[in-house]
Amino acid sequence: MFVPWLICILTLLAASVLTGYRRTRPFSLAFWVLTSVTIAYLQPSLFAEWWGRPSKAWVAPLIQLAMFGMGATLSWQDFVRVFRMPQAIAIGMLLQFTIMPLAGWSLATLFRLPTDLAIGVILVGCCPGGVA
Repeated sequence: MFVPWLICILTLLAASVLTGYRRTRPFSLAFWVLTSVTIAYLQPSLFAEWWGRPSKAWVAPLIQLAMFGMGATLSWQDFVRVFRMPQAIAIGMLLQFTIMPLAGWSLATLFRLPTDLAIGVILVGCCPGGVA
């Protein structure tokens, strides 16, 4: 039980150090996530309830916050780039809505999932990239 806590402490230290330097700051997120995952693995009860509400209740608001944050970082140049490459966008959309659902169907068939789980896997495959 000592090794997981050691990993947790080391990733926490790495995340703290990497956050302090401008060049390594983007890499610190991976260490913060690894630290959180390790703590959640070792002490799941810490993540079962937040501020008196079950953690499931926080999923939708936190995803909305993340989506808002991603959208807030977009600039007009990002939209201009999209309109300059309409063929690439069309190819990406075509592949997204053909390969991903087919991959979901293939996985559901390969693992012989029950119907309700298979439908869920295929639906996740139909979702745009970031959500999948």
